[in-house]
Amino acid sequence: MSLKNSNEDIGNRIAKIRKIKKIKQSELAQKLNIPTNTLGNYERGDRNIPASFIPKVAHIFNLPSWLITDGIPENVNDYYTYEYFINANDDDWQQYYAELSATRSAEIASESADKATKIVEYVRSLLYMNEFEEIDYILDFVKHDETAITNKYRIEKIKGNPTDISA
Repeated sequence: MSLKNSNEDIGNRIAKIRKIKKIKQSELAQKLNIPTNTLGNYERGDRNIPASFIPKVAHIFNLPSWLITDGIPENVNDYYTYEYFINANDDDWQQYYAELSATRSAEIASESADKATKIVEYVRSLLYMNEFEEIDYILDFVKHDETAITNKYRIEKIKGNPTDISA
């Protein structure tokens, strides 16, 4: 199983973007001031890619670093491709981020609805327990535990400073 941002995946994305931009490996290596064979090793995933390398590549490609490290998110429309991002203007980027925000907002709303459903179910179960006086048993248990914790705290405080009368 490979991680989405493994050296091999990042290297493959660098190579893919470089080819889409029609930049030769030797040209990119020269711009990065590294040997061509080093870039080749990075692109194949044969060599660990230093973290400081990613922003340099992103700057040359005029792309955000996350596109190189993480790739295109899975939860966006299919028309967002590397070609789209490489040729994107400011309006395109705004559209992408607006859509991404809308998608995330929908996810948050769904998560909130799930939480609300769980809270409603919990309150219903409490009401059901109250009908059978089980809730009184639970409240007594909680009060008993609270008293035990308070007493334990007082004893510990007295042990720490026997002259402290505030305990």
